[in-house]
Amino acid sequence: LAYIEWFTPLREPDPFSGLHQVSRLTHQLHQNAAVIHVDEITRPCHLIPKMDSLFTVDGPAQMSTC
Repeated sequence: LAYIEWFTPLREPDPFSGLHQVSRLTHQLHQNAAVIHVDEITRPCHLIPKMDSLFTVDGPAQMSTC
């Protein structure tokens, strides 16, 4: 058995990264997930989180009030 979280269909690729974007699929504001048999998995997918521009490789960006 496998725990699956459902996502929206692929959108147009991001112009900067070229990666397609997805969002979590929800039902009545609850995350949509299921437990299915592994034989039902068509193909795996690796998701990369979209980071906020306030974060850098070194950690959160310093905000200035100048």
